[in-house]
Amino acid sequence: MFDPADYDLTLDELPAWMRPRPRGVDWPLLAVLVFCLIVAGPLMVREGLPNSPEATLQMHRIYSMAQSIQSGDFYPRWAPDFIYGYGSPIFNYLAPLPYYLGGLHATIAQAQPDTSFKILFIFSIFTGGVGLFSFIRQRWGAIAGIVGAAIFLFSPYTLQTEPYLHSDLGTAWAVAWLPMVLWAMDRALQFGRGRDLLLLSLTGAALLLSDRVLSPILFVLAGGWLLWIMLFSAKPLHWRVSLVGFLLAASLAAFYVAPAFLERDAIRWQSVAAYPVDYVAPSHVSDLLLPLPPLDESAINTPIRFNLGLATWTLAALGSVWVIIGFVRRLRQRPTFLKTPEAVSFFIPTAIILFRLLLDNSLWRHAQSGFDALQPMDLLGALTLVCAILAAQVMVMIEQLLHRPIIRYSGAGILLLVLVTSAMPAFYAPQFHATDSPFTVNDLFELELRGHALGTFRHGYMLPSNVTALPEPSTALLNSYNKERIFKVQSESLPSYSLISINAHDPTSDDFGIETRQASDVIVLTFNYPGWHAERNDRKIAVESAPLTGFIRIPLEAGSNDVVLRFGNTTLRQWAVMLSAFSLILIGGLTYWLDRRRPPQEPDYTASWLWGFGGEQKWMLAIVTLPLILISIYLRANPSLTTDTSPSSSPPDTATPLRLIVDGGIGFLGYELDTTNPKPGDTLTLYAYWRANRPNLPNYQIAIQLLESRTDRLVTEIHFRHPANLPTNLWPTDGYITSIYQLKLPNDLPTGNYEIALQVESCDRFDLQPCENAVARNIFNLRGAVGSKIILSTPITIQN
Repeated sequence: MFDPADYDLTLDELPAWMRPRPRGVDWPLLAVLVFCLIVAGPLMVREGLPNSPEATLQMHRIYSMAQSIQSGDFYPRWAPDFIYGYGSPIFNYLAPLPYYLGGLHATIAQAQPDTSFKILFIFSIFTGGVGLFSFIRQRWGAIAGIVGAAIFLFSPYTLQTEPYLHSDLGTAWAVAWLPMVLWAMDRALQFGRGRDLLLLSLTGAALLLSDRVLSPILFVLAGGWLLWIMLFSAKPLHWRVSLVGFLLAASLAAFYVAPAFLERDAIRWQSVAAYPVDYVAPSHVSDLLLPLPPLDESAINTPIRFNLGLATWTLAALGSVWVIIGFVRRLRQRPTFLKTPEAVSFFIPTAIILFRLLLDNSLWRHAQSGFDALQPMDLLGALTLVCAILAAQVMVMIEQLLHRPIIRYSGAGILLLVLVTSAMPAFYAPQFHATDSPFTVNDLFELELRGHALGTFRHGYMLPSNVTALPEPSTALLNSYNKERIFKVQSESLPSYSLISINAHDPTSDDFGIETRQASDVIVLTFNYPGWHAERNDRKIAVESAPLTGFIRIPLEAGSNDVVLRFGNTTLRQWAVMLSAFSLILIGGLTYWLDRRRPPQEPDYTASWLWGFGGEQKWMLAIVTLPLILISIYLRANPSLTTDTSPSSSPPDTATPLRLIVDGGIGFLGYELDTTNPKPGDTLTLYAYWRANRPNLPNYQIAIQLLESRTDRLVTEIHFRHPANLPTNLWPTDGYITSIYQLKLPNDLPTGNYEIALQVESCDRFDLQPCENAVARNIFNLRGAVGSKIILSTPITIQN
């Protein structure tokens, strides 16, 4: 029997049709699964949610989706309880897949939404790791796949930032599905079978349905990869199958994509500076490339850090150099560049473009006010993924330069040890916060009525396009949620002596009867968006919008009126659903046809995840991966080895101490300024550190002011509804809170000395807007009252 070892070859270097059929355990895949298990470990064993504002809001979305599914709505586009119970078409505009699957899990398993949220995040970690491993292994071998997957999984982004600091489910899912799409696309290009077209169509659709903003960018990136391969590969490829599968993926997602894009004029997004920023976008190359500093275990709301990881970008740069060298060699051997097989070169300009966009501050300032806008953290995940693919080329280089297997595996082991050493500070997963169980809609109302969020958004809210101001909450509607029937009818809009009977209510419909002596209009406390249909006495009638509020208005006849309201499809949504259904049928037909028509003389290609591994390879694989696994588990179990721990009453060592007490139970600990010599027009970044002296604090807002040093004249100020990205009533007493404020200096600011002042004010406003004419709280030090402002001791000198 032919033995590849006799010819100094490995199984990965053989053509696919010469490889033996899979038998036994896929040991490389098993190693990658263990890596994923380590990354997702805290999500599996801890109760509650990561201490991230996004995690709580997305849990509310999952809960709303679960309630609608339980009521019989197969695909909900409407969130009935958002914005004080007035409702929101949020699932018509946000990519639905993570929330839909979360709601489906919560419904079937009768689980709490926080459990569903964590399961979805765990799934994204495993999907990203396994998908990247499969893509790299299919092209460059199993050991390169292990190294590439490890670099992605143990990067700061995947190991710590996204799951435990940022916690954006849509972003995590979009980044995780991209390598799956690349792997499926490679299979379709190489083999051209029906099952490969099916896999490409489903994974591509899953990518588009994961995130509203990032998914289209990554889908275009995958399309660019397909075009690059079609143009620059010297091998004959099944490009028609791949192109058809790629296009069918887009049409399969049309039921969401088409309404979300074409019905965007039906909503108006009101942006509000309710919270200070969660993070500062990187402005310098060093922000992304410097070694990762340790986190402070005393920090409650750890700021998000933009860091690629020292090993990630170093190995990616080395891998890029190897790819460029391969290009030069190919150009010398073959005059036509179009036939160059170095397909991985596509990711070099991709990484450069993503890197450049991350450092473009003007882009992020422009995007901040948009609805569900693209954020720097979105691109950091994509850049980390691309860098992992380039870093895997270092292992390809080792395999091509070093022929002895023991030396190859030793090289892989060294790379993994370098990786785990550089990633040590990222093994700490910050503390979780407890969630209410069982979860109810009243938890959402408390969040909204205290001005924490509206419609599960913290920096704005969605209104009908014809509404200019947010209506106040209806006490009668909110109280009815604790009764047998939810009362949506605004009785004040009816004539005297009208009788109202509520027949039925569910998340997407209302059935009520009204008996009135004269013709009039009734206001239903539900925002009117496209999709609402009404029947009065079994006859269809037009749904109108009330002026100013945008609530549904129904004309009534004198006498008895039986009114039924339902939220359903528009004509556009129906056509989009039909297109998706037709695409699904077409995918099934093409899958069957392609698998049936394959010529019998064609080699029986096997593109399975399972490859035979001999005894020697198993031992070498164990020697390579076991140290990484054991060290990782030890670092996860002993966070004090990779973290700092400040006293809960002290700021970090890098801060300027300034101990003050705010009347009402807040302690000010210190601050940091990014610069003390800004220029006119610059943006000044201030880190402030606080402490809760007692639990369940009232709501406060914050004003950041720039004052002239000599006269205390107010030059400019900015108000935030909350002092930090965590509302004050949620501040625990066993750590410190970090706030990040950014103050834009006037362009015509004269040179001279200035000072920064912070003013804490009481505010019980129900929406996200700061209170006007709020009363400032008194400030005390150990000697007594010092006024109503926290004056920072570091002067600001303006220079031209």
